[in-house]
Amino acid sequence: MVKTAVIVGQNHPDKTLAGIVDEFDRVIIFEPLPDAVQACRYAYKDAASVIVFEAACGEVFGPATFNQYNMRGLSSSLGTMTGEALAVYSGYDLSLTGTVEVQVLNLGVMLQMIGAANIDLLMIDAQGMDFAVLKTVEPWIAESRVGTIQLEADGVGFRHYDGLPDNSEESIVEWMQRFPQYEPSRISGRMVEQPDLVFSLKG
Repeated sequence: MVKTAVIVGQNHPDKTLAGIVDEFDRVIIFEPLPDAVQACRYAYKDAASVIVFEAACGEVFGPATFNQYNMRGLSSSLGTMTGEALAVYSGYDLSLTGTVEVQVLNLGVMLQMIGAANIDLLMIDAQGMDFAVLKTVEPWIAESRVGTIQLEADGVGFRHYDGLPDNSEESIVEWMQRFPQYEPSRISGRMVEQPDLVFSLKG
């Protein structure tokens, strides 16, 4: 069986991506920032296993304005940075460097269109849209066709972005309880305001 990884919000290529490309037979990336897309495509121009879509992921298809924060766009989002986030991350560059008009795709529909029957690893770092994106692949989760899910949440009442759907840890955990075949955990060492949640298929 072909081992497939799906990454939403990769930004520029890094060591994590390099390890995933080495491990998986097919790697499907969704990234809205043009310069990051170009960097990923160049880094893996000789890797037929890597597909890079220049698009954000959300609930519906259509154009949208994408806010670019940080020179490398590391905190870029379809939403607007909250004052709370600016205070919590005051030691980091969260300056708004511009906006980009992007295409938004529904991840579940796209995966169905390209014939991704099973997903061994689903990584979502969609800057406030993680839960919304996760819900688009509900059929895969319900049928145990996703091996491991990793996504970022807003924890302890924190809200990173305005203008976006609920992305709270509480809501994500509650929603995933509908699928008891998945074991919840979290990546250690992350800030309580933005935990990285992991759900792994049991057995």
